[in-house]
Amino acid sequence: MPRVATDCLNTAKAVRVHGLPRGSYPAPGRAEAWWALTRGAAEALDLADRIGLIEPGKEADCLIVRPEAWINDLPADQQVSALLYTLRPQQIEHVFIAGQRVGP
Repeated sequence: MPRVATDCLNTAKAVRVHGLPRGSYPAPGRAEAWWALTRGAAEALDLADRIGLIEPGKEADCLIVRPEAWINDLPADQQVSALLYTLRPQQIEHVFIAGQRVGP
């Protein structure tokens, strides 16, 4: 999902710059991109009653990651973006599918 999020943001930025008429397509912010990957995707697939949120009764798929130490020094509003753009497979500590641990 982090790679999909960064690809989404990069594509939206390219459309904003190169789309016609120029500058007429706003790029989504980090929060909007994250929503599109989680709750928005669940709604688009008509699965919002089962997935898309981390709450009791939902089938959450999650990665538990160990971010680079320098990310903690960033302002809170920049931490998610920095994590999305720098996350490497070696930083994934645990994988949960439908609420069950399946990975490291």
